[in-house]
Amino acid sequence: MKALKKVLALCLAAILLLALCPAAFADTPSGTNATITIADTKEGETYKIYRMFDVLSVGEADGSAQISYKVTDAWANFFKQGAEGAKFITLSENGYPTWKAGKTAADFAKAAKTYAASVTATDTKTATATGVTFTLPLGYYFVNSSLGAVCNLTSAYQNFIIHEKNGIPTVVKKILEGNQEKDSNVAAIGDIVTYQSKVKLTQGTKNIVYHDVMTEGLTFNPGSFRLDGVALTDVVTVRTGDEVTDGCTFEVVFSQEYLNTLDINRDPNTSGTGALKEKNVTLTYTATINKQARVDDKDTNRAHLTFGDQGKSAYSTVETSYRAFDLIKFTTKNENKVFLENAEFSLYKDQACTAGHEIKLVLVSDADAGTTVYRVAVGNEQGAIDRIKTGAKLITIKGLDDAIYYLKEIAAPRGYNPLTTPVAVNLTNGNLKATVEENFYQDRTGVQVENQAGTTLPSTGGMGTTLFYVVGGLLMAAAAVLLIAKKRMGKNA
Repeated sequence: MKALKKVLALCLAAILLLALCPAAFADTPSGTNATITIADTKEGETYKIYRMFDVLSVGEADGSAQISYKVTDAWANFFKQGAEGAKFITLSENGYPTWKAGKTAADFAKAAKTYAASVTATDTKTATATGVTFTLPLGYYFVNSSLGAVCNLTSAYQNFIIHEKNGIPTVVKKILEGNQEKDSNVAAIGDIVTYQSKVKLTQGTKNIVYHDVMTEGLTFNPGSFRLDGVALTDVVTVRTGDEVTDGCTFEVVFSQEYLNTLDINRDPNTSGTGALKEKNVTLTYTATINKQARVDDKDTNRAHLTFGDQGKSAYSTVETSYRAFDLIKFTTKNENKVFLENAEFSLYKDQACTAGHEIKLVLVSDADAGTTVYRVAVGNEQGAIDRIKTGAKLITIKGLDDAIYYLKEIAAPRGYNPLTTPVAVNLTNGNLKATVEENFYQDRTGVQVENQAGTTLPSTGGMGTTLFYVVGGLLMAAAAVLLIAKKRMGKNA
């Protein structure tokens, strides 16, 4: 009987021992590593992973994993009494964690992100277009990306896939004319163009900078810059000149304090696709079209964003083009249209051709190339003139808007009848170009302006009557001389 009692006691002891520690052995993973794959990554971005806790063992209770963790040496200070981590997790004397009730994983991740800057990452990888995978010892990890916001907190006790939660900042640029948003416009040299860029800022992303590149024909007006209709604030800094970092015309730097207000609004401990916290802002500013405008091409203004460590958005580009017309001053000789020199014209934008409102022009090239070219002047630019004189070549005037202009003949060539009304030049449908062959105007394009020669009219008292008067006077004088001579001869006889 005593022997039986001893056997039963040993059996109970064995059963108790097995009941106390089955998870430590039976459910421990067979391998020592697991993988964490990050999907939906931004190619070229850097992903860093930090092991906060080692996994000692993995078991199962009520259908879910039951994991034994112990803090790593690198993160022990984060959980010391009074440290930020201690607000979320209490460590036992042996370093085993217990989560504090009422705390959120999102806040824990933010605190971990700050502390991670002071420790060395367990591993670092650069993402490809298909994602990035870490092969790691079993543990509890914090993942951060160079986009700036928290990526994930997860336990790597099995192969795991998480999704990049950071949104990608974007920019859409337009030209603003009245209430219309346009991808392109037509303007004249000296005009002011208004630009509008709608920028999407995303949750916690760091280092967001707006870059704007203008061609040489556009001059940025720094004082015109507005963020959501308001002049410069502490939210942004505009950099120009030598302050820019990549050769662009100007940059707009969003303050990190402002970006940090865009909090994550979904649990960073999940791999779901919940809504991202983001903010849309509108940048407006102007540029003046200067004398270097690409009147034969287009002037472009393009913008993009950089963010994180290496992130870069797509470019958004708008274009400004210009109108031109060819002036053919001619007269008709022998049924041919030939160039007529020495007519003088001024160009206006008002039909009344108001004095003092002439559009000033600058000579770009003379007729050596077959055409005399003028462009619109900028203000009181040196060499600007308010009238042009025609020659024996085609005249081209460039740098105009898509509008109706008016040519007023100030002086006609000598012997030709001057025009009595201005000539309308309609550029609303495009350029008005012409073709000239062998110095004769051939086709019906361009702006053709004709002067007709004056006419000699008949008059009374013409040349024939005058001749008779002259001859008669001479005959009378001769007769008088003969008569006087004859009388003298008679007296002397």
